[in-house]
Amino acid sequence: MNRFPFRLGSISTGTLNTGELLDTFAYAFDHQLRDVPNVAGSQRRLIRECKAYSALIDAGHVNDDGLEYASVLLADIMEAMQGFAPAFVRFGAHDGDGADFGYWPDIESLDDAVQAGDVLKVSDLCEVPHLYTGEVMVVNDHGNVTLYAHTGDENNPHATEMWSCV
Repeated sequence: MNRFPFRLGSISTGTLNTGELLDTFAYAFDHQLRDVPNVAGSQRRLIRECKAYSALIDAGHVNDDGLEYASVLLADIMEAMQGFAPAFVRFGAHDGDGADFGYWPDIESLDDAVQAGDVLKVSDLCEVPHLYTGEVMVVNDHGNVTLYAHTGDENNPHATEMWSCV
């Protein structure tokens, strides 16, 4: 289930500049964590360090060793952002554009989970058994995919949308 305000799609496009990516990812991650209770101090420190290093890079105060460290920071914040992604979503570069970073549905792993019986796939939520509890992939007749967290209850089953894509 979503733990923060979440949106599929681009966060940064058109650049591979480490300083710009550090700043953009730090801003986006900070925004995403705003309403999350009990965020680890290490995540807040990572955000601050990424913003500070971005400013140093922009000011031209970083040598080759510093740029190498900035790459490590970039990998760290990308890993942290992935850790807060909902089920079957990955954070990284778009498959078709290496300079388009964001949150993307991982349809292949979702299909694998359906095949393994870990996720129920239907064309409409009304097809979900009332007592079913787990993730439900709804693929409509246009091919749009929505992932729900479903809680089974004989009298009042409940589905919460996790994410959807067209």
